[in-house]
Amino acid sequence: MHPTIAQLISLDRKESFVSSGRSKGPTFLLTSQAPTWRREIPAPIIARFDRLKTQRKKPVVPVILGVCQGCGWTLSRTVQDRLSAENITCCEQCGRFLYPAEPPQVDGASPDPTMASEKTLDRSATPEAYEYA
Repeated sequence: MHPTIAQLISLDRKESFVSSGRSKGPTFLLTSQAPTWRREIPAPIIARFDRLKTQRKKPVVPVILGVCQGCGWTLSRTVQDRLSAENITCCEQCGRFLYPAEPPQVDGASPDPTMASEKTLDRSATPEAYEYA
């Protein structure tokens, strides 16, 4: 993941936390540090981030199995390649900033196909070899 995208995710979480009012204590320290967080990110990226934040709830979303989790658009191979090369990448459809996420694992499923179960259908067996109920 590109370091700037990681900073955007952190900034989004911090700003969402402060604006939600979920903190039990004073938020003065968090709100006073907001300009510092923003100064660490290039101005054109912050401008786009702010524009996306006013248009949508989540300006930075993960990509799972080549699909933008913000709009559900299947990304082109070019965008996926840029994403895997750790570049700052945006969705072609919704314009959100993207970051790669691990695909969800199904319980008991092996991520490596070579580690899959050894059970295979014996195609050399005759139909009589199988019992039918």
